[in-house]
Amino acid sequence: DGRLTIDEIWGSRLGAYRLVTLSACESALGDTDVSNWPINPALSFLDIGAQAVVASLWKVDDAATSTLMQAFYTRLADGDTAAALRDAQTALLANEATRHPYYWAPFVLLGDDQ
Repeated sequence: DGRLTIDEIWGSRLGAYRLVTLSACESALGDTDVSNWPINPALSFLDIGAQAVVASLWKVDDAATSTLMQAFYTRLADGDTAAALRDAQTALLANEATRHPYYWAPFVLLGDDQ
């Protein structure tokens, strides 16, 4: 149906990936609780073995997200995920059109892939 659910993530056999990137809106948020623990797509990937997840905290702008993700993956070739995300966010911050935090700040790195 084009939607990835928490149950589908938990039921997948993806294994221990170094990094999962979720560029969709609010992928680090969720309102489902299981035994008082927050559950969201980002945490679900960590739960099944991903070492790190890049995800968003609010609704994102499509064009700015595309630019950020291109810069992120270009820099990621150097192997440092946190630095790659920081540099991609800094590039958007340096651009007058995407300087406002709305465009670059929703993305966070959860976990540790080092």
